[in-house]
Amino acid sequence: SFQHGVHRDPERNLTRNAWDLAYGNGADRLEVVMSSDDRSRIVDLGELRWEQLDLDALEVPEPHPELLRPSAPRALLGHIYLLRSVDRDTDITALFRVEELIPEDRMDFTWFVLHRGPPPGEAASP
Repeated sequence: SFQHGVHRDPERNLTRNAWDLAYGNGADRLEVVMSSDDRSRIVDLGELRWEQLDLDALEVPEPHPELLRPSAPRALLGHIYLLRSVDRDTDITALFRVEELIPEDRMDFTWFVLHRGPPPGEAASP
């Protein structure tokens, strides 16, 4: 959960089982659509080091206009991904880089949040 900054939430007190990203559900794919109201998008920016990334040139994807399950990109070592996680409770944009990958086992990554917006349908606070 990029929103809460946790990897595990056994009691589901924070996340209420609403995750932004899942890995390991088969074929080393990065899943971003987790619920029936999820309109999230993910973009593979390619094999990059953090210092090579031009934040000013990033184009944050709009949420999917419809509820659908888009194709999930493969997790690739050294790649940076741009994630826009949007559902009824969340609108968050994050970047993450795959730092270690053990295929069909686990993925370690570094990350940071670019933007936290109000949930869709809510006005931004002044």
